[in-house]
Amino acid sequence: MLVPAPAALFTSRCKFVPPLLAKLLYELLESRTDDACMYLSGTKLFAQDFASDDRLIAPQQLSKLVNNALRCADQELGFLLGQRLIQSSDPLAQLLNAQTNIIQALASLRCYQALWQVPIHYEGQVSDGQFHLNSWEILPQHDLNDFWRQVSAAALSGWCRHRQIDIYWQLPSHLQPQHRLWQRYLGLNITYGHPHLRATMALPSAKHQAPSPDLTMQQLNKQCQHSMSKLPLGHYILNAVYEQLAGNAHVSLEQVALHFGMSSSSLKRKLKDEGTNFSQLQDNYNRHQALHLAIDLNWSNAQMASYFEISDINNFRRAFKRWTGRNPSQLKQA
Repeated sequence: MLVPAPAALFTSRCKFVPPLLAKLLYELLESRTDDACMYLSGTKLFAQDFASDDRLIAPQQLSKLVNNALRCADQELGFLLGQRLIQSSDPLAQLLNAQTNIIQALASLRCYQALWQVPIHYEGQVSDGQFHLNSWEILPQHDLNDFWRQVSAAALSGWCRHRQIDIYWQLPSHLQPQHRLWQRYLGLNITYGHPHLRATMALPSAKHQAPSPDLTMQQLNKQCQHSMSKLPLGHYILNAVYEQLAGNAHVSLEQVALHFGMSSSSLKRKLKDEGTNFSQLQDNYNRHQALHLAIDLNWSNAQMASYFEISDINNFRRAFKRWTGRNPSQLKQA
């Protein structure tokens, strides 16, 4: 059951973000290119802007900087940015590094995601004594998705390596031509053919509890809360919609709008500002769920149709093809 959120929750969209990612990326460009300033072209950012952690930037400025940076043909930038991010003195990085298991870290990441706003959605699943962390793009077919995949994978790999946790990686097939590059940063345990990026570890490792001073955790949480208080009121709306879909895949636009304390037309307008709509987000979420049920759980068409509350099998097959681009039978033959 959805409980309406306070009306002020989305009165202002997250139009500004901390400069951390842009600052770390610019530092990489300074160390790996001859003229880092040229990559600031069109961003309305200057090198001196990164001297202050209190200066907020627009998400569009970060995206423009990433777009510019990708022109330097340095294929390692995303991986290196992920490594620097998790190793930084940023409050959220310190909190994640102080935590003893991935489930706790994932909860903190969701709580304070506005501090980083990496456009990747994370979802944990448990099966056969293993913990699977699936990460997939918020906006399908976006030009920067592979870059952000590198960032999130390298950060997770570094976090697990520090704790001596073995990870088995499954990556989308289109990344296989860059196998040596991914292997360099993620290790040898990589296979391809999965619909999204997945990290698998033994369940005991995911749940491992080590003594951690309560006072330290309280202090780190307070630091994150203080950093959050500097941001304009609001949350990244695409992440928030996905969180609602994760709780109830059949939720309607009207129900989500009510939960956010806004009208349906306001929610439609805010999603349009992000270049998408509710149906696209729902289809993208259903795509990943359908692939998980078909590939990981090997469910029958009847079981999947029941899960998605589609009574007619033929209608389910059409919906499955719309979501994934393939029929269920084609997927199972592959």
